[in-house]
Amino acid sequence: MAAMRRLVPGALAAALLVGACEKSTAPTTTDPTTMATAVSGMSSTLMQNSALISLNALLYTPGFAGAAMVAATAPAAQPGTAGGGGGATAALRTASLMRSMALARPAALQALFPANILGKTFQWDATTVPPGYRIKDSTYTLPGAPAVPSNGVRFILYQVDTASGMPNPGLQTTGYVDLADVSTAAANALHIVVHVASGTAADYTISEVRTTTTLTLSTTGYVQDVLIGGPQINFDLNHAFTLADSSLADTFDLSGNGATVTMMTTVSASGAEVFDWTFSKNGTVELVGSGTDTTFDAQVKLNGTLFAKISGTPNAPTITDANGNALTATETLALYQIVVGFYSVYWAGTYLVFAPGILLFG
Repeated sequence: MAAMRRLVPGALAAALLVGACEKSTAPTTTDPTTMATAVSGMSSTLMQNSALISLNALLYTPGFAGAAMVAATAPAAQPGTAGGGGGATAALRTASLMRSMALARPAALQALFPANILGKTFQWDATTVPPGYRIKDSTYTLPGAPAVPSNGVRFILYQVDTASGMPNPGLQTTGYVDLADVSTAAANALHIVVHVASGTAADYTISEVRTTTTLTLSTTGYVQDVLIGGPQINFDLNHAFTLADSSLADTFDLSGNGATVTMMTTVSASGAEVFDWTFSKNGTVELVGSGTDTTFDAQVKLNGTLFAKISGTPNAPTITDANGNALTATETLALYQIVVGFYSVYWAGTYLVFAPGILLFG
């Protein structure tokens, strides 16, 4: 897909990082660093998973509506990376994407794949303008792989340029993903199995339920970086969108490597976002608050005790400890890692895990 905008308001993340570099390194009165490292570990397991990153390139598939929708509504860069300057918050962008999907077609079940592409393999074609996934050879089979599911299709996965979202020149194959239509009378459903080397890097099912007034996307399964033997992350993710007032309610539950993450997020008809995100592993860290495109008001709590307050605008936030004092460099860096870590998990859950669903349900 096209370049993605930052999920964490860019100026806010930059302000936190600059604060970490400029303030003194006086001893801290809390120990946020350990929890910040733990949050970053969970987000890195998702954000650095090459198989999940490769799935985003599926959105460059002519003939599917998802690519145009993501180009118009999704963030254009991974949170915490260089480039981009601001933009809407994570959930506001997700609400816009869900609205585009809800309006894309009538509330009716339909076959996810045309009959003439079932059992076929999509490969990257860099010779056309624009480049994208196509069935270059209708008889192609991937050497050494089992047959493509008769109720689905296969996409070859490649190393991806994270700046563009497209496969790197040279097309170094990393694995493949099988997408199978497992829809029922109640919901459209897509089973995704990602194969890397000799292991299964992800196995989950995305379900879509549409009515004339609502759109719900949900997925349950797991992801694992089999190349480095990373921990398995189990997840249960849900986006519920109401068309009448463009409100969104998200619930994310993840667990793995002894950690759990619970994220509850809502976006109201006015565009106001409210969030309550908790990470637990040998303690808890909670990010709770509200925001819009132009304001941000949040608290970070460690084991139930207020650690930091963030308020004001993303361009010029006020950041203090529980007593209204400035944070030290160590505390500010930990706060930056916590905020970016949480937003990275949200970004990965929405725009990496759900990428195949966006492609087909749009």
